[in-house]
Amino acid sequence: MSFTEFSRDLNRFVRVAGKQAPAAQFLNCMLAQHSLPVVNRVNELSSADDYLLVDPSLAVIEPAVGEHVAAPDPRLGYAGYSAQQRFELLAWLMNPTEPAAPAFQQLYLAHLETCLFEPNDSDDVLLALRHLQTAAPWRANESLQRAILLGYWLKQDGDGLTKWLAAGQIHARTLGVALGMAALLAQPLSPELLSSIWSCWRGPKTVPPMPIVAQRLLSLTTTLGEEPLAHALAQLTDEEQQPKPWRGLHRDLRIALPQPDLRAALAPLLDEMAAGVGDVDVLGAAEKAVDLNDPQSNALSAAGNDNAKGAKARKSAKEATTNEAQWLLMLEFGHSRSEYFDYVLHRARLLPSFMQIMDEDRQIVYRVHFRKRDMRTFWRMWDYVQNWSNTHVYLHGKELEKWKIWPYSQYMK
Repeated sequence: MSFTEFSRDLNRFVRVAGKQAPAAQFLNCMLAQHSLPVVNRVNELSSADDYLLVDPSLAVIEPAVGEHVAAPDPRLGYAGYSAQQRFELLAWLMNPTEPAAPAFQQLYLAHLETCLFEPNDSDDVLLALRHLQTAAPWRANESLQRAILLGYWLKQDGDGLTKWLAAGQIHARTLGVALGMAALLAQPLSPELLSSIWSCWRGPKTVPPMPIVAQRLLSLTTTLGEEPLAHALAQLTDEEQQPKPWRGLHRDLRIALPQPDLRAALAPLLDEMAAGVGDVDVLGAAEKAVDLNDPQSNALSAAGNDNAKGAKARKSAKEATTNEAQWLLMLEFGHSRSEYFDYVLHRARLLPSFMQIMDEDRQIVYRVHFRKRDMRTFWRMWDYVQNWSNTHVYLHGKELEKWKIWPYSQYMK
């Protein structure tokens, strides 16, 4: 079987030698004709050939029945395949959503990546890329996700980008950069996108219902005084926002584009929003647990004098539990040059009540709340932070002087 027999049904995005220019030459031409938002890094040393172009002059042989054809090395181009491997590639390209050797996926994706630079084709290419992502063999392909991200950037389609990100189809490693691109395109953080970020970085089981997400997003925006993505972008230096070489699949597509990573700036804000989500209302739960006057839960009620004794015991238990629930100590500390700071912050982040906020001077402050039952953890942390200048302790909302803080202190009852 020859290439001609495949050419009639060949995938339209597959680039063929003699019909399409080599990638470096094609890129130069597109950037000269169109105002694309990338920096061209192609130079005179770049390849004049394209190792991935499908060459019609090379042999294509159908494998014999039962013949095993080894998967090609992903580092090779079309010319490096055997005649049987070329046959299997061309046959697979008729339905690229089917499972295939990684080399085949990589080659096809590099062809699609190249086609993205033709503005007249970019909508169709993006559609083809998004269609691939719906197929199981492609779903976890990070290179595919990056190609889609590149496509939205080349189109400067911020709305399409944020809707795609909100669908939750991007790897955690790439999400921070994708959000940086969205911020550069002046896109706001929507509740749907926030929910997707929350799921990606903190795990799907941590995501609260959408009304709570929307409420916390509104609260965060009010606290910051500006849109959260814009705020996170503003935390980065000018150097971090400058174009950097883009890691694509086709080695001859040498470009640079802005890739600000917002994860370091957004993650603490997300931690702050997540604090308390899913926590039990301790006071309410405690009252319900000890409210044995409820006829449906009062398994201890008895007749006669036992009733009075039981009621008194239940009242004492309820008061003790309520006092425990109302007792609240808050430890607050800021950044320190101490060699133990990273360790303390790591341990604090593991606690369910951990919060990260900004004070009135817009400095980051870390807070942890403790109940009486948690004081063993507090004392371990206190050993490290008690001498830091920006450490404060509050009991019931009032600051405690440090000299009053010691085990069994009468000031901490």
